[in-house]
Amino acid sequence: MSRWNSSCGWVSKQSDTLNKPHTRVNQLQLSRLIKNILVLSFFLSLGLGCIEDIEVELWGACYSIETTTFLNFSYQDDSDYPPLYGEIPPEIGQLVNMTDLYLGGNELTVIPQEIGNLVNLQSLYLYDNQFTSIPSEIENLTNLKTLDIAFNQISDIPSELFSLSNLEELYLYGNNLTGQIPLSISNLTNLKFLSLGENSLTGQIPDEITNLENLVGIDLAYNNLYGEISQNIGNLVSLEMLNLYQNNLTGQIPDEITNLQNLKAIDLSYNNFSGEIPYDIGNLINLEYLAFFYNNLNGEIPSSIGNLVNLNLLVLGENQLSGQIPYEICNINTNSIIENSDIEYVFNGNSFCPPFPDCIEDYVGFQYECIDCSDIIGDNNNDNVIDILDIVFTINCILTQSCDTCSDMNSDGTINIQDIILMINQVLDNP
Repeated sequence: MSRWNSSCGWVSKQSDTLNKPHTRVNQLQLSRLIKNILVLSFFLSLGLGCIEDIEVELWGACYSIETTTFLNFSYQDDSDYPPLYGEIPPEIGQLVNMTDLYLGGNELTVIPQEIGNLVNLQSLYLYDNQFTSIPSEIENLTNLKTLDIAFNQISDIPSELFSLSNLEELYLYGNNLTGQIPLSISNLTNLKFLSLGENSLTGQIPDEITNLENLVGIDLAYNNLYGEISQNIGNLVSLEMLNLYQNNLTGQIPDEITNLQNLKAIDLSYNNFSGEIPYDIGNLINLEYLAFFYNNLNGEIPSSIGNLVNLNLLVLGENQLSGQIPYEICNINTNSIIENSDIEYVFNGNSFCPPFPDCIEDYVGFQYECIDCSDIIGDNNNDNVIDILDIVFTINCILTQSCDTCSDMNSDGTINIQDIILMINQVLDNP
């Protein structure tokens, strides 16, 4: 009699009998193997399975001190394991050859001092946790290029953070940071992306930022910053994104901003900027997103805006802009298959005068009383000269609080004694 053997094919009953002792041996070996596995599992469950001085236990697993260079424990919503919580184990500092550490999206609360031992670290992702502070030992991470601690509860940037001269990306968005942006930020000479938005930062934007010529993106939105944009902003020739949304910034938009020809997105909305839109705004030919919503900008839209053929969003609403919208605006986004099909316009809450260009007629929205100023600022009666009549008109409108932007001689968004003085000087200079 014979039967099928998966390893030998058809075998006889005799050979099957001869194999029985061998089968008993295999069963004994298998029994011992199972016993050893159970014992090993027991010790691993006690955290005693890692080889001392060779391996480190982190979150229930052993990692080689010598060969571990990358750990990814960033939590995903569809993960099979729960988020990490509590303190990052101090033992992590033994993995001195690690270059990339991903711990984002968890419920971790403490960054241990031992993090400073990871001197070869290049990327450190700690976003979306519950950290309240950063240990000063972070200054030891001199090879760090990316540091992402966004969306935590950190209230102070240790000063040591700004000694990491190789840092290229710094994300501290969505924390509880207070105080001013430190001047030592100028040490980060290799920085490309700076994200400090959605905090409680105050003070002025330090001029030292304009020395960081490698910057590609700046996000300082949702803070309490005040003061003016430095004229040295024009030094940041690599800049592609500038987001200063919802601060307390004042002054004019500097003309030097039109030097940033790599700029793709600029948002200065919800501030107190005054004066006119820079005349050469059309130099920013790569611009896709332009938002100056809710400021005190006055004057007319420059005709050069028609050069922005890549623009997809133009938001100029809720300002004090006046005059006619230039017909050149219809040149915008000529790269689209259907002309202007992809553009979103916001013009409402200004004092623009009809007729409106056909391409944007449906987007003008509510406008206050049309203010069509003379080509000469301060020429209130449109007789092409500034004289005593214009001075009297301006004095009366100040007293009755009924001035329009046509009398704003210094383009600061307000009509006051300074404008009258400028008008008087112009009359005296041109009798």
